[in-house]
Amino acid sequence: MFELARIKTGELVVDLGSGDGQLLIEAAQKGAKCIGYEINPWLVYVSRSRVKKLGLQDKIKIIKKSLWRADVSQADVILLFGIVHIMPRLEKKLQAELRSGARVVSFTFSFPHWVAKNSRENVKLYLK
Repeated sequence: MFELARIKTGELVVDLGSGDGQLLIEAAQKGAKCIGYEINPWLVYVSRSRVKKLGLQDKIKIIKKSLWRADVSQADVILLFGIVHIMPRLEKKLQAELRSGARVVSFTFSFPHWVAKNSRENVKLYLK
């Protein structure tokens, strides 16, 4: 995912469904500012604990919120591991809200109409 995303220092990386925070931690260690949206309270607790333990609170913010209510308008990179049934609706959200030039990296699942600019194995890169 990171190979295709080509995250640069200072970019804003948003993880939709950020789980335990591992992707955000990697992105922050590469110099990105990060926001994770996670609805599961246990995973929010786990990821916030990991971020604090690593001293990355100034680079990573974990928000307990549905990805449908996430503000993606300022994101340079979106990371996601969606599931089949959300991809059509998520495609519409991202097309409407992302700024031009934003990159979306999806693991395993594809958008129904958005054509990937690049792919490797099960990872696809989309450009807005």
